[in-house]
Amino acid sequence: MSDSRLVTWLYPNAPFIDNDLLELSSETKDASDFGKYPRIINFSRASVTIRRDDGTEFIEQNSPCPHMLYNLMFKGKWQDAIRLCRVVESSQLWAALAGLALEFHELETAEVAFSSLTKVDKLQYIQYIRSITNEERRNAEMLLYRRCPDEAVSILLQADPPLIYRAIKVHINSFYWEKALDLAIKRDAYIDVVLWYRRKFLEKFHLAESDERFKKLFEKYGALDEDRIKKVKEEAKSAESPSH
Repeated sequence: MSDSRLVTWLYPNAPFIDNDLLELSSETKDASDFGKYPRIINFSRASVTIRRDDGTEFIEQNSPCPHMLYNLMFKGKWQDAIRLCRVVESSQLWAALAGLALEFHELETAEVAFSSLTKVDKLQYIQYIRSITNEERRNAEMLLYRRCPDEAVSILLQADPPLIYRAIKVHINSFYWEKALDLAIKRDAYIDVVLWYRRKFLEKFHLAESDERFKKLFEKYGALDEDRIKKVKEEAKSAESPSH
C-alpha cells in the first residue's frame, strides 16, 4: 500500500535481473476506499486481505494470470507461458515473463517478451547474446546484462582456455582502466591493447594522462601500431570459436 494505491509487483526479483522490469511489471489500483491507514494482512495467489484502521477487513481480487504464469514457468512450459501472455495482452505480464526468462536463461522466450513490449534496445541485446556460440562468453554477457562485470570477468577467466582478451575488454568497456591494466600485466598479455584503448579514450575527451603507471608504459611501448593491435584483437576473437 502506497499513497492510497495498491501496488502489486508481478516480478519482485527484477532489481537483480533488470531494474527496468520492476516498474514495467507492476500493477496499480486505487485504494482510497480503504481509508487513510490500511494494512495488508494476507496475500495468497490472487487474493489480498486488507484491514482498514477501523478494523474492517476486505478481500481485493487481483488477476489470477500471474499465478498461472509462475505455474507454467515452474513446469518449464515456456511456450504455454507465451501463449498466456498473448491471450491476456497485459504489458505487466509480458514484463514478468521477460524477467523470468532472463533469470532462467530462456533467451528465446525473453526475445519474444521484449518484442511484445517493443523494447528494441533490450531485444537487440538478447539477439546479440543468442548469436554468441561460445558458452562462457554467452554466460558472461548475461552477467553484464545484469550489471555484474566482476562476475562476468570471473566466468571468462575460468574458461578453457581463459578468454583473457574478453575479460580485459569487460574492464575497458566499464572504464575500469586500472583493473584492465592489472589483468593484462598479471597475464602478460594484451598490455599494448589496453594502452591503445586508453589512448583513444584520452584523445576522445581531450584529456592528458595522469596515471603514473600508464605514463611509464606509454614511454616503454612508444608509438602503438594500430594495424598490429587490430590483428591481435582479431586473433583473440578467432580463438573463441568452438572449433579451437
